[in-house]
Amino acid sequence: MAQWDKIAQLSKSETNISRQIISLLEHCQIPINIRQIFAGWIEEQPWAEFENEEHENQCEPNVLKELLSKISQREQAPGGDVAEIALLADGRRKLIVIIRNNCTIHCNKCVYLQDTYGTSSRFFAKNMKHCLESERLVIESLNQDPDMKRKRPIKSNIAVEDPQIQQRIAMMQEKISGLDAMIRNLDHCQEVSHLNLQELTEKKVSAEREGNQIIADQLVSKIRDITVRIYNERKELCEQCLVPLASEVAHLVLSIWEEIADFKQKQKLSITCLDKPKEGAIEILDKHCESGSVFMINLLRALENTQMIFRKNTFNDDPPLKLLQKVIEELNSYIKEHINRCFIVCKDVPNQILKVGGGKTTAFRMSVRLLGGCGLNPSASPIVSATLYSEKDLALLEDANHKGGPPKPMGVVSNGKDKSMEKRPMVANFTALRLEKVNRPDKGRNEDLVTSYKYGIMFRTSINVMNNTHNIKATSLPLVLVSQTSQDCMAKGTLIWDAAFSKPTRLPFEVASEVEWTGVKAVLNALWKEHTGRGLDENHFLFIARLIFKDPLRTNFENQMITEKQLIRDKMPSSQGFSFWKWNWAYMNLCRDHIKREWQDGLVCGFISKQDAKERLQNEPVGSFLIRFSESSIESCQKADFYGYLTVAVLEVDPVTTKNRVFFLKDHLTPEDLAKYDLVMILNAFEVEDFMNPGVMKRLLNGLYPNVTIPFEERFHSYLANKRESLKDSGYVHASLKLEISLTDDKTRARRESFNPMSPSVSSMNSYNPQSPLSAVSMDNPGTPQGVGMLTGSPIGSRDLDSQNSFTERPMVSQMLTTDLPEFGTIDSNLLQFGNSFMQQGADNGIVQELSNMGIEGFVNSQDDMGQLIGAHGQESMDGGRTFRRL
Repeated sequence: MAQWDKIAQLSKSETNISRQIISLLEHCQIPINIRQIFAGWIEEQPWAEFENEEHENQCEPNVLKELLSKISQREQAPGGDVAEIALLADGRRKLIVIIRNNCTIHCNKCVYLQDTYGTSSRFFAKNMKHCLESERLVIESLNQDPDMKRKRPIKSNIAVEDPQIQQRIAMMQEKISGLDAMIRNLDHCQEVSHLNLQELTEKKVSAEREGNQIIADQLVSKIRDITVRIYNERKELCEQCLVPLASEVAHLVLSIWEEIADFKQKQKLSITCLDKPKEGAIEILDKHCESGSVFMINLLRALENTQMIFRKNTFNDDPPLKLLQKVIEELNSYIKEHINRCFIVCKDVPNQILKVGGGKTTAFRMSVRLLGGCGLNPSASPIVSATLYSEKDLALLEDANHKGGPPKPMGVVSNGKDKSMEKRPMVANFTALRLEKVNRPDKGRNEDLVTSYKYGIMFRTSINVMNNTHNIKATSLPLVLVSQTSQDCMAKGTLIWDAAFSKPTRLPFEVASEVEWTGVKAVLNALWKEHTGRGLDENHFLFIARLIFKDPLRTNFENQMITEKQLIRDKMPSSQGFSFWKWNWAYMNLCRDHIKREWQDGLVCGFISKQDAKERLQNEPVGSFLIRFSESSIESCQKADFYGYLTVAVLEVDPVTTKNRVFFLKDHLTPEDLAKYDLVMILNAFEVEDFMNPGVMKRLLNGLYPNVTIPFEERFHSYLANKRESLKDSGYVHASLKLEISLTDDKTRARRESFNPMSPSVSSMNSYNPQSPLSAVSMDNPGTPQGVGMLTGSPIGSRDLDSQNSFTERPMVSQMLTTDLPEFGTIDSNLLQFGNSFMQQGADNGIVQELSNMGIEGFVNSQDDMGQLIGAHGQESMDGGRTFRRL
């Protein structure tokens, strides 16, 4: 099967293959109609031999001449298909244009096609060889892996030069290198023609003086022929060589500008994690920019030399000279724009956030670069200066229609003036920039307003190229100035929105006020994937959308528009005064720093509401559980990295109703706990009293949703095995972690335990701290406790004496009075026998009677401001609140 037929077959199932091949043919300047109709003949030709100059004379018949002959024969064949004839005619016209645009004109020849096949054949053969090889690579890659389209390609972080641009640069270099010889040849031919013209003119005048009109008329005819030839040579040179060549250079430079814009866009997107420049990309870009600069300057010199030749002997109303002048003006404008686009900020402030204290910032680094600057061959090394402006003032400086005076800087940039650029590459490195006397607008202390204000540093320089001075400037990415690290999160929100939803070309720093929800999904997914190693799925996004748009029942948000305020600044209704952005950032930090492996392995469901968690677990076996993110609370701390809180939803038998019920456990899952102990280790430690066997403890968590039938030990085998190995290798004896959880409220539990006491260890009681972050368990509604957790230690003899702050020394809420009764508090009678003091949590009205009703006698309410409780063992302890005294 022919190579083209294989491509056609693959294109039926792979639409991107068609686009790739069409783009390839366009870049190689091969008409697709010719490639399709003459596929068999094209694939049989030895293109590698045709492109070699030493074999040019052996290539008979000429490959281009033969191809054009085949096209003509096919067109003139009797009974030909009308549609195919039209395609052939279109392909033939395109092929001739390509030949003309890539030939070398010998100005002393008048017949165009006959003497240009040799040069054009090499050009055409080189393109065709590259095209066929590229097609072959596409076919081989798909044959090696038919499922490649369904597999995620491995992305390299190393930049690779685009072979198509590389080939275009090589061909352009070859064409421009022949310009000087061509122009010298033109100059010589025109000098000879003008000498002949001058001689014939003198002979004509002499013949007319002698009255020999016949000879005079013959001389006039010869003079006219020479004049026409000179004019045609000029016109042919301009229209068929210089103008197409200038157009080709312009198209190449436009491609390079697209590369620059793409690099700057990736720089901007770095903070969003959607994209970033690859390693070595700027060096490749510098090389391309230098090639573009060299081509334009060499072409400009050639055009100016040609213009001087034309002006030696001008004609009245000389169209070639006017055309040449127009091309020179356009090329000058391209050079000016090229220099301006090549001046970029190549190294910005990390994270684009600067902390201001005492009116100044700490030192920071920035670098600017003139891409391809060496190709411009400037007369002197440019001097660069840096100035800080507000977002509004930067827009005025970029506005060409602004008629007012220049805006004032927003502060002083120390060490930001008169920095000389190095020659290769042309880079100015500012190693100790510092903002001083920053004049920020008075926005009060509102964090949202402070972090929404953007600044930028503008770099300016002048460069002299070919006796023309160009004043150029480059603006940094937007910066946000903060006064404390706790503002970093909101500042990053401003910068990420700006980077993700602004146009590549804009006035500083214009950005869309609202975007589609799908765009925000892409940003959130990229951030989570970069920071935690795992992206978000559609279930996660549905939960997030319901949070942001405050619509818990809606299922489709694809066409929903979202504003920056909704995403970053609006407070969540279920939160304690924080926005979704802070909530999202807190849990991204938690997954990155404390539960990264568990999150990557899919153990943490995370983005699921309480109601959805209940619905998913209610029909599962007892002990089924899932791990979610709390919607109502995150850390409130004055630091850049703050964390959220995990919650475990578990299905267990309610001891009161004896029915299955979903409980929500929040204790022992704080960021501090997760920093000390692995998540799986904590989950493995949870125990609960067996309802069917009072006094016997059993594992609380058995099967992780959705694979609830897989036992805990099996599901988390790798985690537990690694932990055991690490403990074994340490050489120390370690206590096993056990966390006892009670599923009853304190009143019910107190009644039950008065008949079947389960006393905790003395060491646990003596280390009681009511302010401990592990001293409360969240069950269903935090305002109405539905269960309590109790932590007991291991026997003293087996306790790890090196771990003084371990879980085994921290009591739970069952050791405290609670407030679930409307009139008075309740107490755990188990704990009173040890002589400990307790702060009264609720009203004391009737508390002694309540104790009596529970079968607990011998206590009175002490009204002392600093009462004391004397317990069964005679121990005394002071309590700063209302206390109970045992008689």
